[in-house]
Amino acid sequence: MHQLMKENKRILTLLVSVLALSAVLLTGLLSAKQAGASDEGDIVAFINGIPITREEFYTRMESEIGEQVMNQLIAEALVLSVKDVAVTEDEINAEIDQIKAVYPSTEIFEQAMAEYGLTYDRLVKEIRINLILQKLAAAGVTITDEEISAYFENNKAALGTPKQVRSSHILVDSLAEAEMVIAELKEGADFAVLAQQISKDAGSAVQGGDIGFISPDDPIVPEYLDAVFNMAVGEISAPVKSQFGYHIIKVTAINEAKEAVLEEQKENIRAILTQEKSRSFNDVVNELYQEADVVVNWERYKGFENK
Repeated sequence: MHQLMKENKRILTLLVSVLALSAVLLTGLLSAKQAGASDEGDIVAFINGIPITREEFYTRMESEIGEQVMNQLIAEALVLSVKDVAVTEDEINAEIDQIKAVYPSTEIFEQAMAEYGLTYDRLVKEIRINLILQKLAAAGVTITDEEISAYFENNKAALGTPKQVRSSHILVDSLAEAEMVIAELKEGADFAVLAQQISKDAGSAVQGGDIGFISPDDPIVPEYLDAVFNMAVGEISAPVKSQFGYHIIKVTAINEAKEAVLEEQKENIRAILTQEKSRSFNDVVNELYQEADVVVNWERYKGFENK
């Protein structure tokens, strides 16, 4: 993950659906237990010579979160079994593009996916589930032009586009290193090449230091934000110290703030109002559950049957 984000904030929230991913990932482990498949051996760890076995690990996991996992799997199956709600590949790809747009590069997006144990297929499944839930929750909801206009007037300032700045940076450990980088840049060195060669931020270094466009409220370290939003296009900063080290920043583009226009915001507002009027996802899943035929073979989870 590129080293600009505050440590207490993450930008992966778009990747996590209303259904808890942790339970899904743990389900995969439980499946591996039942299959008896593993390349890692039957001993998970040794603690001062005392072994923790694979069987102990799975038994504890099932006893503590087994019901959560079963609940998760039933909820997913209920949603995916709905026959009269279609989700197209274009809709799924549009959601994926929105998620990717949060990240400065495809590489950083893929790093975040790996960090959370998400495969592309799992992401597609999560998105499909959410889109079906959204459509079921919004069934019967209508939004009038008058409601859209009223919402626009009451939220015009928030609907505008804030100033955005695109920048690149080179991250080094010390002030002395940062001053040496600035000296090289003044002598004509290429910023992108230097970033690739010496920046400690591996995520952006491969992009020549580019981190894409950022807004003032993005979860970036404040020292970086303070510097970059007071620079002009083409300007290179003095060393900027943050918790990660010293940044040499170059601003490559600026999009000035833009006031909201009703015609451009109509569909966005319609989506917001639709969501506000929609039923909760929990209500939708519970309704599906009441109408479904849920049969459970494992005695421990018989309580999930609804007949």
